[in-house]
Amino acid sequence: MLFRSINLPEGTSLYMWGFGDMNAGAGATHEEGGGYNLPQYPGPTLIVDQGETVTINLTNYGVPQPVSMVVSGHNVTATGGVDGLVTKAATTTSGPVTYTFVADEPGTYLYHSLDGVNPGLHVEMGLLGVLIVRPEGYDANDNRIAYGAGTPYDQEYLYLLTEADPGVHIEMERGHYNHFTQSDRFATIYFVNGRVFPDLFQGDYNTLFPHQPYESLAQAHPGDKVLVREVNAGHDSHPFHHHGENLRFIAKDG
Repeated sequence: MLFRSINLPEGTSLYMWGFGDMNAGAGATHEEGGGYNLPQYPGPTLIVDQGETVTINLTNYGVPQPVSMVVSGHNVTATGGVDGLVTKAATTTSGPVTYTFVADEPGTYLYHSLDGVNPGLHVEMGLLGVLIVRPEGYDANDNRIAYGAGTPYDQEYLYLLTEADPGVHIEMERGHYNHFTQSDRFATIYFVNGRVFPDLFQGDYNTLFPHQPYESLAQAHPGDKVLVREVNAGHDSHPFHHHGENLRFIAKDG
C-alpha cells in the first residue's frame, strides 16, 4: 500500500492511504476481483471460493504508521512484521506480513487495517476493502447463487459505504499523526465504492479516477433477480433505500 490523493466532484482532492494489488495489471474487472496495480480506495475487492486457503502478503510502501489487515469473520494467522494491536503489522522497514485463513463460510466480509494508537484512523484514511466468498457449487454462467439453494440471482452489485472528515486528512497530510480523535471527527463527505455523486456513475476503471476504480451504477433487465451486497465500513450510520423494488433480506453480518 501507498498513499495518494483521490478526486472529488467539485475539482478538489483528498489525501488518503490505500491498499493496492501489486500483482494485478490495470484493466482487471471488478467481477474478477482485480484492480489496478496502484493504491486504491476502497481496497481491491477480494473474491474467493468457499473452502479455499487464502494467503495475503502485505507490504508497507509508504504509510507512516504500522499497517495491518483484520478480516471480519475469519480466523487469520499472521507471520512477519511487528506486533500490532490485534495482529501483526507491516512498517516501511519491517518487511511484509503474511496473513493466511480458510474461507469457510460464503458471504460478504470487511477487511481493514487497525491502528494500535488511534483505532479508527486507518479506516478513515482508506485502508479497507471487501472480501466475497462464493459458496460451493457457484458457477458464473450456470449457477449464480449467494449462499446455496434458494439464493439464485441474475445480476450482482456491491455497495461499500464510507464517509470522511476532510480535516483529519489535512492533519495526516501535514504529518500530525497524533491529532486524530473520535470526539472531534465530523464527516462531511459520503462515498459509495470510494466515489461521490455524480462520479460514482462514470464506469469501472475510468481514467478520470486512477485511485477510485469502482462505479456504483446497478443495471438489470425486467424480471431479473438482483443480489445487492451492502457493507458499511464507515464510522457513521448510512441509511440506504432501494426505491420502487421489493426486497428480500437473505443474510446479515456476513
